[in-house]
Amino acid sequence: MLWILFAVFLIFSVVFLCGKGAALIAGYNTADDAGKEQYSPKKLCRQTGAFTSVLALLFLVWAVLEDRLPVFGTCALIFLIIAVVLGMVIFINAFAKKNG
Repeated sequence: MLWILFAVFLIFSVVFLCGKGAALIAGYNTADDAGKEQYSPKKLCRQTGAFTSVLALLFLVWAVLEDRLPVFGTCALIFLIIAVVLGMVIFINAFAKKNG
């Protein structure tokens, strides 16, 4: 299961880092035109791609160390994943807006 999550996040990160896939970002694709005008789709995709790359890396570490990871390590990885997701929401909402 962790390998599947790694593969999915890796694919999404490549798509987003190429500046494509804004329609896949929840909130942006459902926003009205006035809401979409506030954000640069290219910035939004690149920043989302950077964060999904971090998530893919965390899932890779978790998948590789799954059998050797103590309970504390698993809890730490889950905490890191939650922290990255929360940080992504805050960071992207603040810095993906258009200039001016």
